[in-house]
Amino acid sequence: MTRHLPDRVLGTAAALILLALTGCAAQRAYEDGEALLRQGRGAEALTKFEEAGRTEPGTATYRLATVRTREALIRAQVEQADAALSSGQIDNAEAGYRQALTWNGADARALDGLQRVERARRLARWQAEAAEAAQREPE
Repeated sequence: MTRHLPDRVLGTAAALILLALTGCAAQRAYEDGEALLRQGRGAEALTKFEEAGRTEPGTATYRLATVRTREALIRAQVEQADAALSSGQIDNAEAGYRQALTWNGADARALDGLQRVERARRLARWQAEAAEAAQREPE
């Protein structure tokens, strides 16, 4: 006569194995994110931290890594866009602010940057129109 484990025991064992595997996957994603961050590959690291957080949503370490990495990416992107705008590279500045908004669509710094881009474009257009008008004026 063969002994069979009760379904409840098998179910519990399966749940424990799944929990262990899930924990391993989350930890692995987190460690991959840390390695990518050390290599200066912040956007890829963010993806890994987000993966770890989705796998184990209750783990504060994964949430904190996600928030810190996202904030660092946004800050660096906005600073680059600000520098581009200051040097008259309006299109590059706009692209930078829009990239920052992909990480946080409500980031005040990036939204403000887009407003400054529009003002810079308006100013450039007015200056071009004024220069054109000045050339048409008879001397």
